[in-house]
Amino acid sequence: MEKFEVIIGLEIHAQLNTKRKMFCGCDNDAVDKKPNRTTCPRCLGMPGTLPVANREAIVKTIQAGLAFDSKINPIAKFDRKHYFYPDLPKGYQISQYDQPFCLGGKLSLKISGSERVIRLNRIHLEEDAGKLNHPKGEGYSLVDLNRSSTPLIEIVSEPDLQSSAEARLFMKLVQAELINQGISDADMEKGHLRCDANINVRSGNRKTPIVEIKNLNSFRFLQKALDFEINRQKDSFDELTKIKGKVTRGFDSNRGVTYSQRTKEAAADYRYFPEPDIPPIKTDELKIEAEKKLKEVISKKIKLIKSKSDLTGEEALKVVSDKKLSKKLFLKIEEPWFSEWIKLIANNPELVDRPDTLIDRYAEAIYSRDISSNLAKQRILNNQPFSRVTMVGNQEEKVRKSILKLIAENQTIVDKYRSGKKNVLGFFVGRLMTEFKGNVEPKIINKIIIEELEK
Repeated sequence: MEKFEVIIGLEIHAQLNTKRKMFCGCDNDAVDKKPNRTTCPRCLGMPGTLPVANREAIVKTIQAGLAFDSKINPIAKFDRKHYFYPDLPKGYQISQYDQPFCLGGKLSLKISGSERVIRLNRIHLEEDAGKLNHPKGEGYSLVDLNRSSTPLIEIVSEPDLQSSAEARLFMKLVQAELINQGISDADMEKGHLRCDANINVRSGNRKTPIVEIKNLNSFRFLQKALDFEINRQKDSFDELTKIKGKVTRGFDSNRGVTYSQRTKEAAADYRYFPEPDIPPIKTDELKIEAEKKLKEVISKKIKLIKSKSDLTGEEALKVVSDKKLSKKLFLKIEEPWFSEWIKLIANNPELVDRPDTLIDRYAEAIYSRDISSNLAKQRILNNQPFSRVTMVGNQEEKVRKSILKLIAENQTIVDKYRSGKKNVLGFFVGRLMTEFKGNVEPKIINKIIIEELEK
């Protein structure tokens, strides 16, 4: 059987959460606005209008570069990228070509136990285009230019990713860092974050042409589109290797398949040239400003959380990516019960909006083994203040009966306990907590087990 190597690179587009648009003074928040309301002659591409670069957007772009360990170009410039599309009325997009603000960079990700460094090629700043709305059942589309001229950074990775799972995790880490730095809201449902995925497969010295899958706007769609494309390229490998050039495909999320769109343009097709209305920009002062805004990067936060708890890397990422949680997180990290608190929150996201003091008290009680995590969860959801469970006679009789049954069935473990290996006590506690669905305090179970084992 032929052995294939998967080669993936991502182009991640993130809208910056600036107050104003990239090249004009329009409101940058177009969410839920009526079509074409947050626009001006510059957004609409009217002749004679001149762009003015948004300083806040440039500083945020440099901040992103610093967070991803990029080199900041001492002099950067904007370029015109020409193409025709109905949502781009002026016929070109102001982007960056050969002198972007950020060069290189890297991001470490850990998957299947091994850590790998994914290199970045660049991070550049450009303006977003508008969007087309397609009324259902109609033979026309409507243009909404509210999004036109929104500041947009493009984070371009090198083709270092080797699976759809890696690509998904990489994009999640990028999203988490953008939110952590306060650069972008990075809400995929609102269109703040999306990506194009470049993929091909190689076997020996032969490889398929690079396929660019456009406009993937969820982590699930990214992984599904890549999985489909990997299988498609492997199944048709001999036929596809005869095709020259890069091709573009879309993703049909309903059917879970990619489909052909067009042949991909090369840089020459866009007729790039320097933007004549914006001079080159020196970045030394802007870099100093960005350095002052830079926060501790997400990878260090994840490492710290993992050192203070037994959460996996993905669980820790999920927690630090949550805006509400990340604000509370580092206020509690030095508490002895932090590990129990973060597990309680990570495993039960519905608790996030419950009173802080209530969650803290129950986390402390779980830590001191005064209550089970399952019972704590139920009580927090019911807004019950902490109180110890008192066991009625009938309940104690049931627990003791179950303990005696466990002791009879696990004589080897009993012998280990009686020979001095007290840590095996956890086996009995775990089994009983499962049997009683956490509705008995661990301390009570411990007390009865010890009584029976030491008879």
